[in-house]
Amino acid sequence: MEVPSTQAGIDPRRFVGSGVPCGVALDREDAPALAREIDALCVLLKRPAPTQIVFTAECALRMHEERVLLGLKRQRTLGIGWPLLFMLDADEIRAALALALCTDRLALPPEDASAADAQIAARLGAPLLARTLSRLLAAAELARRDWFARLLQPARKTEQTVDGGLRNLRRAIETRGRADWQSALDISLGDRANAAAAARLQALGGSDVRGGSHRNVAQAWLWEGLIERLTTALERDFLQLLTPVWVEEYARWAPARARARALEGARRARTLDVADQIELAALVEQLLGARPANALYRDLYTRERRPEIALGIARTLSVFDPQRARPLLEKLSASAHPLSASARALLDELSIASAPGSRQTMATDPPN
Repeated sequence: MEVPSTQAGIDPRRFVGSGVPCGVALDREDAPALAREIDALCVLLKRPAPTQIVFTAECALRMHEERVLLGLKRQRTLGIGWPLLFMLDADEIRAALALALCTDRLALPPEDASAADAQIAARLGAPLLARTLSRLLAAAELARRDWFARLLQPARKTEQTVDGGLRNLRRAIETRGRADWQSALDISLGDRANAAAAARLQALGGSDVRGGSHRNVAQAWLWEGLIERLTTALERDFLQLLTPVWVEEYARWAPARARARALEGARRARTLDVADQIELAALVEQLLGARPANALYRDLYTRERRPEIALGIARTLSVFDPQRARPLLEKLSASAHPLSASARALLDELSIASAPGSRQTMATDPPN
C-alpha cells in the first residue's frame, strides 16, 4: 500500500472557535503596550472599544458582539489568538488588530477584501497592511504543511493526544523564525482557493513578506514569565480545538499501522522481499519517526545499494543529523537518477534551516 498523503496538510481554519471568545482576560498591568495599542487603534479608527479582551488558543483575532440586558447593551469581546502573537511582529499585530476591530475576524488564511482595507491603509499605510496580510497568508501555508503537521505526527501511532500541544505549536513557530516565508507565500498565492486574497494584496500594492522585526510581538511586548503562564493557562482550550483533528488523523493512518504490523511480522519471519522492506521502512518513517526508519534503511542498504534506499538514509538523517545528511544529499542531487529532484528539495530545506533568519537548531524527531 502507499503511505497516506501528507501533502494536504491541516487546515488552520479548524483552529478557530465560534461564539464568544474564551480564554484568559488581558491584564493591562501585565501587557500595557498591547492594551495601549488597542485603545489607540479604537480612537484612530473610530471604533468602539471592546468591553473585554481575552487571549485565546485560536489561530485568529476576532471580535464577537452580542446584546445583553434585554438587548439594551452591547457586549464586545475581542479574542486575541495566542499563536498569532508568535507569527507577527509589533507593527504587523497593529495592522492585524485594526482589521479585527473593523471586520470582526482575521484568521489563517485571511479572508476576502474588506471595506475597511482602504481606511486602515490610509491610517497605517498600505505597505504595512499588505505585509501583514502577506505574512498571514504565508503563515497559513506554513501551519498547514509544517507547524500542524509536526504537532500531529504522533497522532499517526497513538490515539491519546500529547500534552503541551500549544507549547509545541509555539516552539514550531519560533523554531522556524522568519526564514524563507516567501516560498510559503508563493505557494499560497498559487492556490486557486486564495485567488481573492491575491487580488486583495494586489490592490494594496502587491504581496511582500520582507522587512519587519525578527522579534515576534510576544517577545517585544510581553515579559517571559507572562508568556509561560499564558501558554500553560491556554493549553486546555487548545486541546479542545486539537482533539477532533487528532482523532481524524489517527483514523486516517489506521490502514498504514495495520500494514506496518503485517510487514514487521513477515520481516521477523524472514519472508520479505526488497520492495516490501522498502515499504516497511517508509511506513516506519512516517509512523515512528526518522531514527528507527534510518536503522531499517541502513540495514537494507548493506544488501541492496539502490538510490531510493540511499535517499531514505539521507532523508531520515536530515531530521536528526543534518550535517551528515548534507554530503549524501549533495551526491544524490548531482546524479542523473529521477530521485535527484527530491534530494535537491531536501537540500533546499536544510539551507532554510541554517539561514540567518531562522531560529532552527539541530532538528529532532517529533515528540512521542
